[in-house]
Amino acid sequence: MPNTEIISVTTGTTESEQQSLHRAANCIRAGGLVVFPTETVYGLGGNALDAEAARKIYAAKGRPSDNPLIIHIADVDWAEAYCHTTALFYRLATAFWPGPLTMILPKRDCIPSSVTGGLDTVAVRLPSDPIANALIRLSGVPIAAPSANLSGHPSPTTKEHVIGDLSERVDMILAGEPSEIGLESTVIKLDGDDVIILRPGGITYEDLCALLGEEHVRIDRIVTEKVTGEFKPLSPGMKYRHYAPNAAVVLLHGTEAQITSFLQSHRGDPDVGFLVYEEEYETLPASRTLHMGRRDDPAMQAHRLFSCLRQFDEIPRIKTVFARIPSREGIGLAVYNRLAKAAGFTVLDLSDTDAVSAIPTFSVLGLTGGSGAGKGAVAATLTAHGIPTLDTDRVSRLVCEVGQPCLRALAEQFGDGILCPDGSLDRAGLAALVFGESDPDKKAEKLAALNRITHHYILEYARDWLAEQRAAGCTAACIDAPQLFESGFDRECSYIIGVTADKETRIARIMTRDGITREKAEQRIASQHDDAFFAAHCNTIIENNGDLDALDAAVRQLLADGVFRR
Repeated sequence: MPNTEIISVTTGTTESEQQSLHRAANCIRAGGLVVFPTETVYGLGGNALDAEAARKIYAAKGRPSDNPLIIHIADVDWAEAYCHTTALFYRLATAFWPGPLTMILPKRDCIPSSVTGGLDTVAVRLPSDPIANALIRLSGVPIAAPSANLSGHPSPTTKEHVIGDLSERVDMILAGEPSEIGLESTVIKLDGDDVIILRPGGITYEDLCALLGEEHVRIDRIVTEKVTGEFKPLSPGMKYRHYAPNAAVVLLHGTEAQITSFLQSHRGDPDVGFLVYEEEYETLPASRTLHMGRRDDPAMQAHRLFSCLRQFDEIPRIKTVFARIPSREGIGLAVYNRLAKAAGFTVLDLSDTDAVSAIPTFSVLGLTGGSGAGKGAVAATLTAHGIPTLDTDRVSRLVCEVGQPCLRALAEQFGDGILCPDGSLDRAGLAALVFGESDPDKKAEKLAALNRITHHYILEYARDWLAEQRAAGCTAACIDAPQLFESGFDRECSYIIGVTADKETRIARIMTRDGITREKAEQRIASQHDDAFFAAHCNTIIENNGDLDALDAAVRQLLADGVFRR
């Protein structure tokens, strides 16, 4: 395996970067592999005139050898040496090169069949990225370069993606800036006076129609349909499943109301991730939701798509990603094509009630309320009716035990003075440090830091627990969290129950439970959300003034209404 050398480049204009580019060019000429940035995605390059270099590319990617490679040139004048050009080729090159357009033409004999997947045609592109262009020019040979990812993975748009996939598989990585466009080039086949789009990209159907006229531009059905049967791919990415994260991707087709309802009904499922528009990001779980960009910004969707697909692999527990289907206008067609391939063209028709109901749901109930409201009694009642409940107050103690990452993080933030001699957390000392701060701004900073650390570890524990409940066959589970909204976990709940009680009942409960004075109990209540807040932010309110029969009846009614399993 190569010992990969990673070299940072930005503009390619400094003396040290020029030296690095010369070394990379020498590597290409010597039959080595070099990863380099382009305006579309990062490319994995080798000498396109060297059959052995092509075989190395396939091996490094784990790519099927019948999946043709694109050759990259540094100038339009180079093309004639490697393919049989036409007047249409030069017309297109004048309009769109350098840029994200690849043209398929009959190849010349100097291009090995291992580069073209055994075809008698070759795909040619002239990139606009200055690093890519300089590397090709200095190499003096065309560079065969597919996307620089392991086969099947989302294409890389950042140096981090490349290093994660191909380090120790290639000789050099030119680690530059993130790719500007974010999707691979448009691939077209020239057919007389017509062009056929085999892979949409940065040069759109509309761009080609504006130049040639609609009658001369066709979109191959392979762009929007799943390939079946055996066939010889004419273009990269036509035959095999591409761009997929580890989780299964399912595209959602339906009305806006159907899609919104479906997304909300699954937001409590810890196994499910969401790929949506920016506008709806705030309505779904932050820990499992990524957005492509605004609904009306397909260029941003293109730029973000592959990064989002890769990010899902970094989210634990995710087994399925439900994704929006973008517009097919402009570069939106390319976004749709890549998403459809990531999904293996799996589309869920939300008007098909049988198909929708066949997908199991898992409801997460949020249970919250102020001190003394009586959440514990509601939690016990839910448990008695078969809804397992997790008390986050208990979890807060578990995650702060000796040796736990949360305790280490707190000590790093607030100092070892918050620890007892045996290494355990001095809770009174921590509370005094945070809440005893006299400067209001510093107190707010300390409280924010405390919540940031503890919420993170408590919620990670809760998510693991929820996944366990789902795996055990439960259809609903409850998280009892006083700071449900402050932690942001409300976005992961299917339904939220707020518990309230009259003030005198709350005061009496707090004084008895915590052994504090009435004055202290009143101060605690005053510092928390009032009943109006819970009424506005929760799906339902249960008033718990101590009547257990009324409490049981309220929970039974919620179960009868089916709100936990919607």
